[in-house]
This record gives sequence, C-alpha cells and structure tokens, in this order.
Amino acid sequence: MTGESSEKHEKTTITSSVTTVFTSWLRLLVKNGKLIRILGILMLLDSLPMNMGFIFQIVSFNEWGLSAKQFSSFIAFHSVIGILSNTFAASVLIKKLPQKTYLLFTMISRTFPPLLTTLFGFKGVIWGSILGFLQNGQYLALRSALMKEGMKQQIPQGMLAGELASLMGILKVFGPLW
Repeated sequence: MTGESSEKHEKTTITSSVTTVFTSWLRLLVKNGKLIRILGILMLLDSLPMNMGFIFQIVSFNEWGLSAKQFSSFIAFHSVIGILSNTFAASVLIKKLPQKTYLLFTMISRTFPPLLTTLFGFKGVIWGSILGFLQNGQYLALRSALMKEGMKQQIPQGMLAGELASLMGILKVFGPLW
C-alpha cells in the first residue's frame, strides 16, 4: 500500500471501529427481543443516578457544607454498605428468594435514599443508605435476568456482555447531561 492509501485505510478502520462501539448498545435494545430490551432499559434507568457526574459532590459541598474529609468518609461508608449488601444479597437472598420477589425488595430498598435525602438532607442520605442497603443488589438481579434470557435466546454471552458494557459506557457519557 502506498502512504496515502494506508492512511485512508487506517482512517476507515478507526471510523468503523468507533461506529461499531458506538452502535453495539443499540443491538442490545433493538435486535435481541422484547424482554432483553426491557431489562436493558431497566438497567439503564437503574444506573442513571450513579452516572450523574459530580452533581452529588457539588450538593454535598455547597448545600450541606461537608468538608472533603466528611465527603470521603461518607463515600467509604456507602461503599462498605454496598459491599455488604452485595455479599448478603449474592450469598443469601438471591439463592432463597424467587427472582421477582428479590427484585421487588431491591426496588423498595432503592426508594429510601432519595426519599429520605429529600426529606432530611444529608442525615437522610445516611439513613437512606442504611435502610436501602439492598439498592445495590437491583443491578445484580437485572443483569442476571438479562444474561439468563440471552442464554435462552442462544445469544453468545460475550456478545451480550459487550453490548451491555457499551450501553453502560454510553450512559457514562450522556448521564451527566441528563
């Protein structure tokens, strides 16, 4: 290949790769059936609050007057609750409860943090995190249901996981704009 031809081929390859990555999330929502589409949209909505950028940090500093140390302590506290809830959810509840019942508990659990935050400010965030400890397990149940449905439809798990990762990547780009 000549220099000009090689450069043109390289640009075409890069453009094709970017287009493939950017559109692979669409396959998840369009080509794989109604149930996978619904589960994908639910995962998208479930993950939206986590991908809002620095809005929570701005509110913490400007509205609640937290110092950087207090904010870091809260994030560590929230992370520990997330780890404990996923450990508890994964080792106990998911095995013992039907998937729809587990999902119902996680959805109810997810209502506590925003409700209590709205009512009581930062203290509500802390109590909402404690009472809503199962909120982090909702994503786990949705992902499990999505992958299970993908197996029923004989969709390669790697392809489905890649499309889901692409969907979450798009959310990280557009989430803060929401």
